[in-house]
Amino acid sequence: MSISTSALRALHDVGLAAWFGGGLMGAVGVNSTARRADNLSERHELSAHPWERWAPVNAAAVGAHLVGATGLLLTDRDTLAHRPGARRTALVKGGLTGAALALTVLAERRAALVERQAAQSGAGPDEPGNLSPGDFAHAQDELRVLRWSVTGLTGVVLVLGSVQARRSTQ
Repeated sequence: MSISTSALRALHDVGLAAWFGGGLMGAVGVNSTARRADNLSERHELSAHPWERWAPVNAAAVGAHLVGATGLLLTDRDTLAHRPGARRTALVKGGLTGAALALTVLAERRAALVERQAAQSGAGPDEPGNLSPGDFAHAQDELRVLRWSVTGLTGVVLVLGSVQARRSTQ
């Protein structure tokens, strides 16, 4: 394996690991801790700040993974052309990565919407912005589902990468 291929593999693997690991920690640690809060505003504050701090790191991780994945695809194009199993795995990984990327963008947009609604709050602590308490809680639940979905998809891509690496050594 050349130095450039090793660098691409590192970008691919480390970026994916950070994307998955950050999502898993946020879904398990941040969100479950925030759900223990007594009111919606406090719940929002406990979850929003860590996710906001993570967003730039997550963007860098996703970018690193995509650069590495693209480079590896270009490097391995001959193998992919002649090995149907490798091609299938690459296509599945690419599709799952695309879905995870789309859900990541959707989650960030949903988080921004929830944050705007919370910032517009002029009512009581359980009535953020223009949303009713029930609607605000629903928006938080949707965000939680999106984040778990991203974590699940990136986890599957990690597993497929392990399967792919094992096959290439046989």
